[in-house]
Amino acid sequence: MRCIGYARESLIADNNLDFQEVTLKEAGCETIFKENVKPGEFQQELNKCLQSLNSYDTLIISRLDRLGQTTKQLFKVIEDLRQRQIGLRIVDLNIDTNTPEGKNFFIILEALKEMEYQLLRERTTISREAAKARGRRGGRKPINQEVVEKAKRMYAANKAVTEITNELSISRTTLYKYLKESKKL
Repeated sequence: MRCIGYARESLIADNNLDFQEVTLKEAGCETIFKENVKPGEFQQELNKCLQSLNSYDTLIISRLDRLGQTTKQLFKVIEDLRQRQIGLRIVDLNIDTNTPEGKNFFIILEALKEMEYQLLRERTTISREAAKARGRRGGRKPINQEVVEKAKRMYAANKAVTEITNELSISRTTLYKYLKESKKL
């Protein structure tokens, strides 16, 4: 069982790498992966850290937000750790998933993940219904009927499909869709 640390520099002044490194060493980390990543950038050192962990190892972080830049990413990493039987210790929250109390942390996070998923579904449904009430419907707008008629004429005149799609700025799929609808195909 190894204790591996991960530190990611934040824009917050008190969450720099030096502070995190001291915290992780005091927590017993043998190895510490460090990186300075701006929001939206790929976390290469986090991936290296996660790949280096084996079952029954423990990942130690100073704060929960160090593991992911989004809630979705955070849940994904934590689920990966749980499935691989890797412990997680979060120093500032005093959570250690190697303890019975800490295992409840995974249960709570799973409930939060499910709640977030349900809220997202609900908001999507509400937005869709509101758009429908305003007369909007999903999908792309249909192309102009003049373009459809021109495409049909060109196809009937044995023009190459590529020539038709390039000239009318439509995709092959769109062309075939409208030709099929007119039963010309």
